[in-house]
Amino acid sequence: MYVKQRMLSMDYKAVNPLTKVFLLCLALLFSACGFQLNRNQISLPNGATSLSLKKIKNKSFTPGLDIELTRKIKQSLNQSNVKVNSRGELTFSVNITGATKKKTQLEIGTNLTYLYLFSIKSEISLVDNRDHSTIFSKEEALGEYTLETTEDSLDDAAKDQAMGKAVDDLTKKILTKLTQNF
Repeated sequence: MYVKQRMLSMDYKAVNPLTKVFLLCLALLFSACGFQLNRNQISLPNGATSLSLKKIKNKSFTPGLDIELTRKIKQSLNQSNVKVNSRGELTFSVNITGATKKKTQLEIGTNLTYLYLFSIKSEISLVDNRDHSTIFSKEEALGEYTLETTEDSLDDAAKDQAMGKAVDDLTKKILTKLTQNF
């Protein structure tokens, strides 16, 4: 009898805070309220719905970077339902100004390790074609990738793969810059 009375008189405050959070999340999940996180969606500045991407100029001495970067940017924009066409409301331009590979030697005791830093530097600009205003001009964006290995030199496949990861990083930074200016 005492046990039943004790259980009935449990204070609500004794519920674990994590349980409260879990129950709240469960309620939101099953309530079908329509709340969504669109982390992969891109919202263009000034309410624009379309974008014109100028041909990327590759001023580095690394061939093919412009082609790969164009492909990755268009792929990301298409996944976010941004219309990319020649008559977009916004005009976006990218100039690759440099691409480098830097090797650093690290000695830890008797172990010898090499760090290779691949970086791609670019300038990006965005113009609103509706009123011909410049949203931003010649902003720097830098894509980087660090490869750690015990090899003194890298073969072409490893270099290409590392530069591809630097292009991925540059794409993310460009798209972040594209959506953070409003």
